[in-house]
Amino acid sequence: KNEVTIKLTKGSEKKYLFFDSWSITDTSSFGLDTVKQYKLRVPAGTKITYAGINVKDSYMVKEKDSDENDSNLKEYELPQVFSAKTKVTFKFAGASKEEELTPSPSYSTYTIYFDEDDFSEKDTSKMLEASKKVTEAVMKGIIDGKDFKDIKEAKTLDENTKEIYDNKVKAYKRTNKSLTAFELKDANVTNISTTDGYLRVTVRLNYKYSTTSIKDRNYTSTVYFTMNYDKDFEVIRMSSIPYTSTY
Repeated sequence: KNEVTIKLTKGSEKKYLFFDSWSITDTSSFGLDTVKQYKLRVPAGTKITYAGINVKDSYMVKEKDSDENDSNLKEYELPQVFSAKTKVTFKFAGASKEEELTPSPSYSTYTIYFDEDDFSEKDTSKMLEASKKVTEAVMKGIIDGKDFKDIKEAKTLDENTKEIYDNKVKAYKRTNKSLTAFELKDANVTNISTTDGYLRVTVRLNYKYSTTSIKDRNYTSTVYFTMNYDKDFEVIRMSSIPYTSTY
């Protein structure tokens, strides 16, 4: 409530070519320190509100061409913040988290993660339905002897998924057997993670399948999916497909 004076220093270089750049040089009246180049690491597409202020994409650090890290985490750099408890809100793919952060020279970078507890039942259900739809289409593709490219629901899936599909088809050919039926009985999401910035969804599937040598075998397996969060949770990768024995 008291009146205070904040001393600023004008930088020698322009910000974004046109705007003057200012920094706080004396915060003794606050009894606070400042932290320069405070970094926030978030999944791509996350909206950040820092102390009530929307953090614009102009603060996003440009990725280096040499960066071969398989991560979808984006880094925002705030030029200067107070070293004090600050409310920060992160919104990603329908999930929202509010954190109380205290920047300091020792803790000058913060990474936010989202998991299954952060998503609504409605959004989790959407992820599950998308996973089931793609799973059934891929397994039917194996039964019908289709090339991966001819499966309509597989248009959004990557080359990694195609390789898994092709290997399964080859496994049946090597044993002179084929998958003849696949029926999904039940499924549930067991884990959601954004540890590497991608929306990873783990689904436990209960199903029944038949081959030319097996009749109506019930089985349960875990299948891993990667979702595209900005297209109503569209599946873009299957890291595995349901196990169906060749013998």
